[in-house]
Amino acid sequence: KAKSIEPENPNFSGYNNYLGIFFYNRGMRSGGLHDFEAAARDLEKATIYKPTDANAWYNLGGSYYMLKDYEKARRSWEKSLQLNPNLIQAKQGLMALPPATTGQ
Repeated sequence: KAKSIEPENPNFSGYNNYLGIFFYNRGMRSGGLHDFEAAARDLEKATIYKPTDANAWYNLGGSYYMLKDYEKARRSWEKSLQLNPNLIQAKQGLMALPPATTGQ
């Protein structure tokens, strides 16, 4: 709410970074415990707070892949590659998708 009142306040960028890291770490912990639904929820939040974090997008794609939501996995990995075209793992993830979700 405070950000909607003062959208140009420079203090909010630091909070966004902190929240992005917090949700990324929590999502990674959930993924490590094979709770991919919780991982996807937190990694979604991480990408909201840090939309240029290619690793968050990549891991979000991995969570969706494990949940068999291949379309969301594809979109997440494509976004990851937009941000970091050299992220080999995202390229490998796209190649692992079933043919109906490869965008062809």
